Amino acid sequence: MIKITYAMPGNFDSQVFASTFFANTYNFGPEHTARLAKYQNCWDFYDGKHWSIATPEGSKQVTVNYTKAFVKKLRRFAFRNGWTMDFSPEQETDKIDKWINDVWDANDRFDLTSKIVEFGSIFGDWYIYPQWLPDEELDSKLPKASQVKLTVLDPRYVFPQYNNKTGEMEFCVILVPYEHIAMQPDGSFEYTTRLYREIHTKDKIYIQDLDEQNTIVEDRVVENPLNKILVVHGIHQLQAGSNFGAGLVEDLIGPQKLFNEKVSNISEILDYHAAPITIIFGAKARQLEKGANKLWSGLPANAKVENLSSQGNIDAAKSFVDDTKTWMHELANIPSDALGAERKISNTSAVALSIDFEPLIELSDDVRFYFNKGIKAVNELVIDIGIYLDEISTKLEPPAKYSMGIEHGAL
Repeated sequence: MIKITYAMPGNFDSQVFASTFFANTYNFGPEHTARLAKYQNCWDFYDGKHWSIATPEGSKQVTVNYTKAFVKKLRRFAFRNGWTMDFSPEQETDKIDKWINDVWDANDRFDLTSKIVEFGSIFGDWYIYPQWLPDEELDSKLPKASQVKLTVLDPRYVFPQYNNKTGEMEFCVILVPYEHIAMQPDGSFEYTTRLYREIHTKDKIYIQDLDEQNTIVEDRVVENPLNKILVVHGIHQLQAGSNFGAGLVEDLIGPQKLFNEKVSNISEILDYHAAPITIIFGAKARQLEKGANKLWSGLPANAKVENLSSQGNIDAAKSFVDDTKTWMHELANIPSDALGAERKISNTSAVALSIDFEPLIELSDDVRFYFNKGIKAVNELVIDIGIYLDEISTKLEPPAKYSMGIEHGAL
C-alpha cells in the first residue's frame, strides 16, 4: 500500500526558492520554461499584480481587477448547479457507482470543482493526484472511500512529459519548494530550503528531497500497483498544437493592462482639477493667504492670478476606457450584464436573453466538455484503486468498466 505525504507548497513568488526550483525546471526544456513564465504572468494578473514597476512619486497606479472577476463569474455560472455521474446497470450492480460517489463526497466535490475550474481558467491546465493511505494508520471505522485523497495540484509545480508520437504521458514530475524546519539539541530551530520531488512512472514513484545545492538528502522508491501514472492532466480549453490547454486569463492581460493605465491617467487628470497649480503674475505668493473662500485684494494693477489649465480631452479618454472594457468582455466571452451591469426593466423574452448571454453559454459548454474528459480520467484511477482495495468486485472489461456520463445542472 502506498502512502505519499504531499509537501505543502511554499511561496512561489519568493526568491528563496528560485535557485533549486528553477535549476530543475530548466532541465525539462524550453517548452516548460515558457509555460512556467506564462503561468506566473497569468497568476500575477489574477492576483492583482498588474504593474511591473513601482509607481513614480506623485503618480498613481490604479488597479481594477476585472481578470479575477471574469474567472470567478465563469466558475459560478458554469458550475453553480453542480454535476452528477451516470452509470450503467452493470456498474451499479458491481457498486462502482457507490464507490466513486463516496470518494468524491469524502473529498468535498464542490471544493474540488472550484479549485479545478479556477486553476484551469488562470493557467489553462489543472491536475488531480489520487492518493490513498494504508489501513493501519487510520481509524478502522473510517470508510475506505475516506482513505482516498483527491489532491488538486498547483499547475506551476507539475511537469508532465509527453510522447510526441503517441501523445501519451510517459512520466510526470512534481516539484514543490518548501521550508524544512529541524530542531537543534539546544532547542533552537534551523530553517533550510528544500525541494520536494516526485517522479511518477507507470510502475514506480520516486520520492526525493533535495537541499539548496540540489543534492538528494532523502530518497525512496515505492511500487505503483495500478500500472498507470497517478497524475491526471486536464485542460480548460483546447490549445491547438499543444499538449497543454488555454486559459481565460492569458487573452485578458493586454487589455487589462491598458485599461488600468488609462484609468490611472484619468485619475491623475481629476486629481489635478481638484487641486490645480495657481500661477501669479506681478505679485508675491507670500502676500496672499491660501485656502478656500479667501478674498485677495490690494494686488498691483498689473498683477494677474490664474490656474494652470489642463488641455487634456477627458471625454475622449473615458471613451477609450469604455472601448477597452468592451474588448475585455468580448475576449472573455462574458457579457457586461453578467457582472451586474444595470439592466432596464423590460419584457425581453427568454430567447432574447439567451442570445444576450450566448457567448458565456458557449464558453461554459466548452469548459464543461474538457472538464468531463478530465473527471472521467480521474474516475478511471478511482475505480482501479477500489479494485485494488477490494471495494469493487467486477468482471467488466474496458471500456464498459470505465464508461460513464457526466451531467451538469442547467445554466
